[in-house]
Amino acid sequence: MTSPRPITGIFGGSFDPPHLGHLHSAVEAMVIGPLSKLIVVPSLCHPWKGNAKSTLQQRVDMLGMLFRVLGGAAEINGTVELEAAFRFGVRPNNPIYTLYVVEMLLARFPDREFRLVIGEDEANRFSEWYGAEKLARLAPPVVVSRPRCEGTFSSTQARHAAQEGQIGDLTRLVGPEVATYIEKNALYRKNNVEKLDKPLTGVVQGKSQVREVAPEGARKGKEST
Repeated sequence: MTSPRPITGIFGGSFDPPHLGHLHSAVEAMVIGPLSKLIVVPSLCHPWKGNAKSTLQQRVDMLGMLFRVLGGAAEINGTVELEAAFRFGVRPNNPIYTLYVVEMLLARFPDREFRLVIGEDEANRFSEWYGAEKLARLAPPVVVSRPRCEGTFSSTQARHAAQEGQIGDLTRLVGPEVATYIEKNALYRKNNVEKLDKPLTGVVQGKSQVREVAPEGARKGKEST
């Protein structure tokens, strides 16, 4: 009897910054998938949200901190969208549709099955995504719920807390390690945000933007990912 092909989840988004709600969604997806691996993809240019307020490398760094608890099951990949853009001829600063990413990953890893990890809001408007029917066939969605706990989590709240110097609220939203990173790098302060409001280019220069998360102690005509 042949073993079933491993199932890999694709979890995309702006992650600007990543917060504990994202981690909750990832853990839930790993369980209900069930998934053997999760590829986390920070967007280069989000179709609905526009340019990020932090650099791609900074978001890769923060995702690595937040998802460390998942150990080797999570891969933070900041280059997969750029590779898909090159493969499909996407012009700079244009949206890179999730369908392109999925098709590229299927070509690269023909021995794997893929699932698209999305939230309830994205599921309600999935029909608006570019190539939605084909995307659903190639990577059937795994729909995760919002955290059922006190308070809410959103990147907008986290950016506001960082801008206002509300360290307690920021830590509640993103965890202590990411909060310290945001403070140390003065992310989401008004002056820094203004610098990043221009379209980003050359985003893959510098450090590697693919990271296997170490264990503790050691996107769409319109589309949202």
